[in-house]
Amino acid sequence: MNKLHRLWRGKRKDTLEWAVLDLAEVAAKKGYIGFAVSLETLGQCVGFTDRNRKPIFEGDIAIYHGPSGKTCKGKIVYSGNKSRFVMLTSGGQTFAVERKYANCYEVVGNIHDVPQQTEGTEKSRAD
Repeated sequence: MNKLHRLWRGKRKDTLEWAVLDLAEVAAKKGYIGFAVSLETLGQCVGFTDRNRKPIFEGDIAIYHGPSGKTCKGKIVYSGNKSRFVMLTSGGQTFAVERKYANCYEVVGNIHDVPQQTEGTEKSRAD
């Protein structure tokens, strides 16, 4: 299994700093991580990095720079209906987030630190 698939990110309740958690390490500690995480900020890594080698997480805001030169901005969400991560645009369109296009994505923020960048999209999952 790709190690990035085991990563989750969430904001610590005590410091409001982002914490990245590896599920294998959390399981080895029997679920104890030493601090509380705000559940509404918790998001899973999609399993690969963007064009700047930054891991892409659920809740990130990203720009997709298509091979044809077309760009699209949206948030990364998990779609239960599609059983995969997708990019949800402000117009309600969804696009599959696929590893083969990893170098086309650029993370520019997230819905928790820069909510105005979501341009009217909801924080919920795309179902």
